[in-house]
Amino acid sequence: MDFDHVELDVKINGVSVYNETIPFKKSFVKGDAVAFEQDNKIPDYSPSGTYVDTYSFRDSANRPLGCFFFVFKI
Repeated sequence: MDFDHVELDVKINGVSVYNETIPFKKSFVKGDAVAFEQDNKIPDYSPSGTYVDTYSFRDSANRPLGCFFFVFKI
């Protein structure tokens, strides 16, 4: 499986507030563990609420290969 990029979507209380396309050119075979690292700093002036960060992995034709999300509150 050949990955090309990751699409990040950040929502606060259900409202999309940030989107980014992150290069991620990696190849994996069945059974491999996929590791993705990113360092996002949250400014101290960020509004309170429920945050949902969704990462969508895509190939070079922009086809979905998988995704994950996490939720946190400030």
